[in-house]
Amino acid sequence: MIEVVHRPGRVVAPVEPPEAVLLPIPPQLTDTGAGQPFPFQMLLPLAGAGSSMLMMTVMRGNPIFAMLGAVVMVVTMLGMGTMMISRRSGQGRQRRERRDQYLDELSSTDSEAAARSAQYREDLFQAQPDPSSLAIMARAPERRWERRLSDSDFLRLRLGIADLPVPMVRIPGGGTPPQIDPLLMTEAQAVLRRHSVQHSIPAALDLDCAGDVSIIGPRDSTAAIVRALLAQAAVLHAPEDLLIALAYEPERASAWDCAARLPHLRVAGSFDGPIALRRVAPNHQELERLLRPDIAAATKEVGSRGSWIRTAYHAPRLLVVSELTGPARALSIPDQSLAPGDIGVTTLHLVEDRLDEPSSPSWRLTVTDDGVLVEDLRAQQRSSTPIDPSAPDTAQPFLCDPDAVGPALMEGLARALAPHSLGAAAHRHESEVATTSLSDLLGVADPRHVETRASWAKRPLRDFLRVPIGSDDDGKLVLLDIKESAQLGVGPHGLCIGATGSGKSELLRTLVAVLATTHSPDDLSMILVDYKGGAAFAPFATMPHVVGLIDNLADDAGLTERARSSIAGEVLRRQEQLRDAGNSPDIGHYRHLRESNPSMAPMPHLFVIIDEFGELLTANPDFIDLLLTIGRIGRSIGVHLLLASQRIEAGKAPRPGHVPVLSALPSHLHRVGVRHRDRQRRRLPPPLRSRLRLPQGGYLHLHPLPLRLRLRPARRARRRPRTGGDHRAPPAPPPCVQRAGGQQRG
Repeated sequence: MIEVVHRPGRVVAPVEPPEAVLLPIPPQLTDTGAGQPFPFQMLLPLAGAGSSMLMMTVMRGNPIFAMLGAVVMVVTMLGMGTMMISRRSGQGRQRRERRDQYLDELSSTDSEAAARSAQYREDLFQAQPDPSSLAIMARAPERRWERRLSDSDFLRLRLGIADLPVPMVRIPGGGTPPQIDPLLMTEAQAVLRRHSVQHSIPAALDLDCAGDVSIIGPRDSTAAIVRALLAQAAVLHAPEDLLIALAYEPERASAWDCAARLPHLRVAGSFDGPIALRRVAPNHQELERLLRPDIAAATKEVGSRGSWIRTAYHAPRLLVVSELTGPARALSIPDQSLAPGDIGVTTLHLVEDRLDEPSSPSWRLTVTDDGVLVEDLRAQQRSSTPIDPSAPDTAQPFLCDPDAVGPALMEGLARALAPHSLGAAAHRHESEVATTSLSDLLGVADPRHVETRASWAKRPLRDFLRVPIGSDDDGKLVLLDIKESAQLGVGPHGLCIGATGSGKSELLRTLVAVLATTHSPDDLSMILVDYKGGAAFAPFATMPHVVGLIDNLADDAGLTERARSSIAGEVLRRQEQLRDAGNSPDIGHYRHLRESNPSMAPMPHLFVIIDEFGELLTANPDFIDLLLTIGRIGRSIGVHLLLASQRIEAGKAPRPGHVPVLSALPSHLHRVGVRHRDRQRRRLPPPLRSRLRLPQGGYLHLHPLPLRLRLRPARRARRRPRTGGDHRAPPAPPPCVQRAGGQQRG
C-alpha cells in the first residue's frame, strides 16, 4: 500500500562557495625602511666639516682659529656618525614595525580564510552526506526528498571526495606595487597557496539537465559508482520531481535488480499485471518505448517555455541509467532541434571503452587505479546557457576518490522508499505556494552574476522576444511572447491593469529585467515612461537597453509634449530607415539584410512601456494619435507597446471626437490583469470577472481564453539556517606546504 507522506520545509540549505577573503597587499620597500633614497640632511655635517677645513687652511696663521676649526671638524664627524647610527636604528625599528603590522594583518586573513574553509567544509558534508547516512535519511521524514525542483542543488549529486580548487583568499584588483618587500611577498604567497585548494571535500556533479554523461571503466566498478549516485538521487528527490529509468541486459540483473523497488521507477497509472509498470528495459528499443510518453510531455513543456531556460521550469526531470553492451545511443526526441538536456533528461552511459561513449557528453568519468578522473565538458555547450560564476571551478580535470554502494545497501534504500509518495495533491500544493523569483525566471542562482556573453547570444526565432513573467497554478513558467501572431507570438502590444498594491510595478520591473538579461542592446531597446514619477523604473536608468526614461510628467506639461515628440520622431526615423534600405517591408526583413551586410545601421526592436497611460491621455489628448499610429504600424517598424494603468477606464476616449485606445487595438492587445476593485470587475468580460477576486494573482488573457498566472515580487531567495542534522565533517587533513630547500611539511 502506498502511503502519502508530508514533505516538511528544508532544513539544510544548498551550499555555495563563500566569498574569498581579500589578501592585504605587502608594503613597498620604502614603507619598510629598505631601499629608501639617500637623506639629504646628511649633507649638513659634511658642509660643517668642509667649513672647518676651510677655516684651518685660510686662517692657519691664527692658532686659535686653527684649533677651533679642528674642534668643529671633530664634533661634526662625531655628529655625522651619531646621525648615521641613529638613522640605521630608526630604519630597522620602522622596518620591524611595518613588517609586524603586515604580518598581523596576514595572520588575521589566514585565520578568517581558515574559518570560512572549515565552515564551507562542514556545510558541504551536511548537504552532501556520505552513502552510509542515506539509510537513516530514507527512513526519517526530516530530510527525505528535501530537494525541490526550484532548489539550486537539484540533482547535484556527490561523486566522492576530492581536492578542489575553491580559493578562500583572493588578490585585490588593481595589481601590486612594483617594489614589494620580498620577505613579506613570500609570506603572502604562502597564505594564498595554502587556501587555494580545499582538501578532501565532497565533489559533486551537477546532473540537472546534463544530457549525456559517460562513465568509463570496468562494469563492476562503474556500477558501484552509479549506484551511489542513484541512491542519492532517490533519497534526496521525490518521485514526483524525478523520474528514473534503468536499461541493462538480463545477465547484469544481480547489479541492478536491487533498485527495482524505487518509487521513482513506477509509471503512474500503468500496470504490468498486478504491479505498477516500471521503467526498466533490457534493450534500447524497449527503453525508448517506455520513455516515449515522458519525453513527449517534456518536449511539449519545452515548447511552451523556450529551450534557453535550463533549470527554471517546474517539470519532472528524467534520470536514465544505461548499461547496455555496445556504443552508447542517445534517446530519440521528437523535436530534432532539442538536445536531451533541453528537455530535462540526464542519461548515465556505463561503457567499458571510451570509443563507445556518446558523441557529446557533458561529463566524462574515467575509472583509473588512483580513483575517478572527472572531466567537465559542459564548456563546449555553454554558448547558449547562462553561467553561474558562484559555482566551483571544475573546468580542469580532477581526480576523485569515489563513493561506492553495493547491491545490499541499494536494495535496503529502495525498500525503505517504496511505500511512500507525496501524492498529486500535496505536490500541486507545494507548487502553488512556491514563490517565483527572478532567479527562477532566469535559471541562475544569482541574477547579479548572469554571464551576458552567453545570455545575449543570438536566440532562435522561437525564443526571440519570448520571456517568462511568472508561474501558473502548477508552478510552471508562463511566458509572454510579444512577437506578432504570424511568428506565433501574442501580438506586439499589450495592456496591464492593476490596482494599487496589486503587483503591477513588480510585473513591469520583472518584464524589463528579464528582457534586458536575455536580449542584447543590439536586439532590443526600451523607452520607459512613468507619468506620476514613481520609482518603478529608476533601477534601470543606466541600463544600456534604455534609450529613454521619462518620469514626473504630471509636474511639467512641456515635458509631456517633448516625450510625445521624441517617440513620434523615433517612429518616423524607423520608417525612413526602412525606406532607405530599399523599401524594406518590415524590421524582420531589414535585420535579415543586415546579417549579410553588417555595415547597415542596427535596428533593434523598441519596447515602449507607459505606466499610468490613462492620466497621460487626459493631460495630453494628442498622445492618443501617436498610440494609435504605433498600434497600426508598430508591427512592421519593430515598436512594441505596453500600456499600464490602475483603472480599466484608462482606455476610454480622453475627449469627444477621439477613439478609445482599447477599442482601436482589439486585435493587437494581449491583456494582463492583476487585482482590481469590485466596481471595475463589472466592466470585464464574464470569464474574467470572478477570477480576479483572488489576491496575489493575475491573469494573462490570450485570445480567446484567459490563463491564470501568479505574479509575485521578484526577489532573491534567502538561505534557510541549518537547524539540525547528524552529519559531521571529518577533520581536514593538514595541507602540504612547500618549504625552502625543497622540504615539505604536513
